Amino acid sequence: MKKCLSLIAMLALAGCGGESAPVKNVPPNEPPSIANDPPPTDRPCFRLYEAMYYSGEPDLLLYGFKHIDIIDPHHEPQGQLSTDPNAETIVVDWEYAVSDSTDPNEAFPYARQSGYTGPVSLYATLPKRDYWRSIAPTDSADYKAWQAENDAVKPVVAKVEAIFPSLYTFYANEDGWVAYAKANMSEGRRIAPTKKMYPFLWPNYHGIVNGVANGVLPGDYWLKQLRTVRDSGADGVVIWAGWDFDTHKPLPWDENFDWWKATQQFINETPNICK
Repeated sequence: MKKCLSLIAMLALAGCGGESAPVKNVPPNEPPSIANDPPPTDRPCFRLYEAMYYSGEPDLLLYGFKHIDIIDPHHEPQGQLSTDPNAETIVVDWEYAVSDSTDPNEAFPYARQSGYTGPVSLYATLPKRDYWRSIAPTDSADYKAWQAENDAVKPVVAKVEAIFPSLYTFYANEDGWVAYAKANMSEGRRIAPTKKMYPFLWPNYHGIVNGVANGVLPGDYWLKQLRTVRDSGADGVVIWAGWDFDTHKPLPWDENFDWWKATQQFINETPNICK
């Protein structure tokens, strides 16, 4: 399946919103329960998707990954879409691709303009990715305002194949990330209880952390993220990676990436990976 290189840069950059305030010791607020969390072997298989663009990367099919196509209206405007019409599923990066007020329903005819007839879903829209409001007390005005914004897009749920929350890493605070991830997944289940859920993860920080822009996550932090997604009842995960924002070219693959070693450990310890 083709990988669409011309449209990927906005995926990791868009949608920071007000999420980049200096981090403090965040007291994790326990979100509503997502599931009873039975052991992974008692659940349907866990799907591995990849949206990786490294040069020289291995055949990721051998590790159980399926490639997923992502399209972005900022990089491929109406009439210029080059999506593979045979793609298994397409995810539209609609989060802030046009404007906050753009109707997400417009994403569906946009995705089908090149003749594609398969499933279409939206990235980081169901629910709207939020760090600080999602970890606020559930009875707070901030948390309720976030839920109200997600309620406003609930009619779109019927049109998507699955939901694809974005759980990118803004801070080094691991407990804070777990709270934010669980809250966003819980909110996804609230507004789309019958849809499968595949959160997006990126093995880099989103923004400047410890003085480094988009630095690579430590392997143990990345492993915690994969386990959190799996153990919170998600149906799978999408790993986005491999793009150099300075050169606008694919990054070189390195078999010794700490995050890749952690990913292989995760695959080996998860018996119900989808085949």
